[in-house]
Amino acid sequence: MKWGGGVKCCFIMMGLISLFFSTTAEAGHLRIYNGVGLGVFNLNYVEPLFKQKNQVLGTFVNVGADFNDYIALEARLGTTVRGGSMQPIGVAGASQPVTLHGKMLFSGFVKPQYPVRMDFHIYGLVGLTLARLRRDAGALGASEAFKTGLSYGGGAEYFFSEHTGVTAEWVNYWGKVKTGGGTTASIWGATAAIVYHF
Repeated sequence: MKWGGGVKCCFIMMGLISLFFSTTAEAGHLRIYNGVGLGVFNLNYVEPLFKQKNQVLGTFVNVGADFNDYIALEARLGTTVRGGSMQPIGVAGASQPVTLHGKMLFSGFVKPQYPVRMDFHIYGLVGLTLARLRRDAGALGASEAFKTGLSYGGGAEYFFSEHTGVTAEWVNYWGKVKTGGGTTASIWGATAAIVYHF
């Protein structure tokens, strides 16, 4: 699948999810929410001879539905900026700049939650993430992994009005996903988001 096709597919899926949630909410069964988040993402790439780790900025948009006070479903689409470091290239004393880029992360979560107070909730996230991670070594070539991995995490949300809240969370989107050729990759994010509940 080409990168453009993957993005279009994810946006179509997000649109269909939003439409479903909106239609169901109008019938009085769900309370939908959507938001935008920003934070630090850790991109970790491991080969047999070396490993690379970069912490970069990333962002996401999400849409979800609270079925009740204790369970919700959520979908989110995110991306990161590029992060780079110098890596050895097999020649004594020589190195090459290598970048990692989380080009796309599309996640679906089951979200158990608990209202500690009316204005403060804690929650967990368990689901799957389809991600595209690109590694670019300049003249030495580039490679991409387009894989699905198990995702989990948790966070808290504080409501400063009836409809608006702010969240802080940590999510492990990929945990040592095999990307081929004896390599593995992992991605986690520590983010904050502003969320509007309809």
